[in-house]
Amino acid sequence: MEEECEESTSLPVRYRPESPAALARASRFTPHESKLMYRGFKQECPTGMVDEESFKNIFSQFFPLGDASQYAHFMFNAVKHKHGGKLSFEEFLDTLSRVARGSV
Repeated sequence: MEEECEESTSLPVRYRPESPAALARASRFTPHESKLMYRGFKQECPTGMVDEESFKNIFSQFFPLGDASQYAHFMFNAVKHKHGGKLSFEEFLDTLSRVARGSV
């Protein structure tokens, strides 16, 4: 696997996100959707953190028509990074929730 998702020293050895029910309350996704997204996220980023390049790759899977990398770049940079330029799954899910299911 490519080294797109680097290890973070601030994370516990085994990263665990909030429960699917808590993620659903904080986003516009159901607990089942949150759980499925987390499985895919962990395949791409086993450390539980995503950098900008990985974010672009994952983002393009949700928006397959055209090149989403420029938009993903702006989205990634619009998010406050609590982990030195990387996003946790909760931050990733919140961003995706706003883009995919937010209001106009």
